[in-house]
Amino acid sequence: MAGQETGYVDSQMEAVQFAMENGVDIQPYLQPEYRSACLKEIVIGLMKGLDVSIYANHNYTWRKMREIRLGLEQHLDVSRYLDPLYSYWQMREIRLGLKDGLDVSDYDSFMYTAKEMRNRRLKLKKRKKLFEVSKDWTVLSSEDYDLCISPDGLKAYLTWHKTNAVESVNALEGILKGNGIVYGIDYKALEYIAREYREITDKTKSDSSILVATGLAPKDGTNGFYEWKVHATKSRNPKLKEDGSIDFEKMKWFQFVKKGDTLAIYHFAEMAVDGIDIFGKKIPAKIGKEKEMLKGRGFELKSDLRTYVASSDGHVIFRENELLVEDMLILPQYDYTQGTLHYEGDVYIGGTIEGPVTIEVDGDLVVEGFVKNAQIRCGGNLILKRGINNATGLMALHVGGCVISHFFEYVTVYAGGNIHFGASLNSNLSSYGAIVSYGEKSGIIGGNSYAEKGFCLTNIGNNAGIITTLNLGSNGDIHALRMVAEKKEEELRNVIKQLTIVQNQMHVQLLNEKQNAEEMFSRVRQTLEEKETELMSVRQDINNIKKRENRANRSRIVVDQYVYENVRIHYLNESKVVIPAKQLVIKIHDEKIVVEKINHMFGQTA
Repeated sequence: MAGQETGYVDSQMEAVQFAMENGVDIQPYLQPEYRSACLKEIVIGLMKGLDVSIYANHNYTWRKMREIRLGLEQHLDVSRYLDPLYSYWQMREIRLGLKDGLDVSDYDSFMYTAKEMRNRRLKLKKRKKLFEVSKDWTVLSSEDYDLCISPDGLKAYLTWHKTNAVESVNALEGILKGNGIVYGIDYKALEYIAREYREITDKTKSDSSILVATGLAPKDGTNGFYEWKVHATKSRNPKLKEDGSIDFEKMKWFQFVKKGDTLAIYHFAEMAVDGIDIFGKKIPAKIGKEKEMLKGRGFELKSDLRTYVASSDGHVIFRENELLVEDMLILPQYDYTQGTLHYEGDVYIGGTIEGPVTIEVDGDLVVEGFVKNAQIRCGGNLILKRGINNATGLMALHVGGCVISHFFEYVTVYAGGNIHFGASLNSNLSSYGAIVSYGEKSGIIGGNSYAEKGFCLTNIGNNAGIITTLNLGSNGDIHALRMVAEKKEEELRNVIKQLTIVQNQMHVQLLNEKQNAEEMFSRVRQTLEEKETELMSVRQDINNIKKRENRANRSRIVVDQYVYENVRIHYLNESKVVIPAKQLVIKIHDEKIVVEKINHMFGQTA
């Protein structure tokens, strides 16, 4: 024969070629007992790193080898079906059962044909699928049936195993009640089992699990809620256009209302409905919670106890979890002929401000038009939709909250919050928050600026090389605050020390029953407690100031587009001129100014 000299017969040639093509050494298995199909199973096993010695046995046909190989690939316990007396169909049924995680001991006996094994496997698989939804299902089993109860006690499934005539409806009902099921019994389902079930089993179909009892699920109550007829937002941030610039047209800082306008409608909590499980036990439902009535001023509650309406004209704001409808001053414009403006509240100016003029507002100030030569003191937030130019350079903006402006030109700004703007030219900006520019052509050109929480800018400087200075780290204001607080702390510690000495002396006098000592002792003790409380408050202030210092020293400058010539960065006593470049991060590291490139791909600095 053609292959005898090489150790194989012609019928094995195809398998040998298959092994050679895949770089597998088949020589040890070239026995005349193995047909080509058997050798192929061995080659495939060797290719996949399997222990082929488990099935490289002439007692196995190639189909039996395949079942064992597939079991090894699937990391199954193939020892359950290694006996050569199994047909390959029986092996397959056991392997599929192991693959599905079934207890194959229920059908791996030689007494079952492959078809019977299949029916039992499908039955086990269906039962497993039904109850693997939750491991907490309760299964009550007998020789005739399985009664499966859901974890919440709201459903019961009956699986009948008998292949002969089934019990009567009354008998089936007795089985349910004997297991404690008394509520929600489905008598139609019991009739189906009693009358129709035999037809199913006679056709050797797998057992069916039928829903025979259903409880009443509890209906939880819903919480009460307010349906707002006004914008119920507590934070107001700049709205942006597609190009990233601030969209002042869509910025509605104030929401005006008229007397009688509906502000909110309250929807009461819906009542809960308790449920009943199949054992007849009550299932308590969660009770919906009511919300507190609205607090604040400038509105009233109507007789339906649901509808809140404005009691006067004004604008709606939220402050410290209170709804307020407050009066505000609305002016068409303002100029130097009207003198200094003082107002204890919010002010809306629909046009321009033409100075020189001074405006002092306790609340927010919104100006729709252009501002020129104005000295502004604002306790709240300041919004300048058309920007500001203080050509004289002598007037400043002092703002307790944030500042949002189209642009700054020759302006000095002091803000307790963030400063948001489109462009800043030759202006000095100082913020206890962050300084952020918006828009592709935005940025800071000229001036000397400081932001305690850092800068996020599109550009710094311009092609003309105007000197632009930015400051990082904690500034003198924070340092001065800490010095004052630490001095106060030292003074209080000395006072407490002296009071403690006096208190001890008074205590001795009390022991010696000196007259009037008790009253004096009480006064000293009270004063001492007050000073100790004050000291705790001062120490908390010092901790907060230190946190601000640490935060400021971790601040950075992020430049999304370009840094031009003559941009200078100051930190403590160090000054650094930044080499013009694109997309930079400027920060403090080891008390030194560090300039790094932005790596947008990874969102990190390079």
